[in-house]
Amino acid sequence: MESYGKVFRDFFRASESKVFQELANRIVIGPKTADGLQEAIDKKQSHVAGRRIIQQTIAKLFTDAEGRTKLYLGRQSIFPAPSAWPIPHDAPYKSALDRIMMAVIEAGLYEKWSADTIDKVKEETKLRLKELALKASNASQTQKFQEEEEQTEETQKTNKALTIVHAKGPLLLLVFGLLQSAIIFVGEMVVYAIFGMKTNDWGNPGVVRH
Repeated sequence: MESYGKVFRDFFRASESKVFQELANRIVIGPKTADGLQEAIDKKQSHVAGRRIIQQTIAKLFTDAEGRTKLYLGRQSIFPAPSAWPIPHDAPYKSALDRIMMAVIEAGLYEKWSADTIDKVKEETKLRLKELALKASNASQTQKFQEEEEQTEETQKTNKALTIVHAKGPLLLLVFGLLQSAIIFVGEMVVYAIFGMKTNDWGNPGVVRH
């Protein structure tokens, strides 16, 4: 319980009721409401605070986008939480103010206002969580698209490197083969031109060449 719980703990401890005394022994003055509710989830313990502040904190911080929560609010209060509107002593409008406040309470307007406030907080929490989920989804899709693009670029670079580097050997062999064929062809033509002419001269003795 928060620091103001010391007053209630002292009150229960001074009571003659064993139930209240045991309750006082179990009350530990601890963290704020949000931290106490988180410990209620983590350590399976209870947190005591004002009902309205607990309801608002649960609706704002401990409710998912579907309106679900892991926390349970007790149906009855451990101790009453009276409130008052301070006014000057012997104020002439005290009786009128009492009638107005009683009319508001008896008509259920305060409970209606409180319920509407909690519902508004829940709706705002749902919208906020849905927006966060949508942003996270868009960011994930963008990152995935970038990774796919990078992977495609790497694949293209790899394929290009393989085409240039690994094709050098076959290209060189082809060039050398063509050069060798050309040299052999030229050599054959030269040999044929030289020795072929002599053969023709020997085979035709009647032809005189100058």
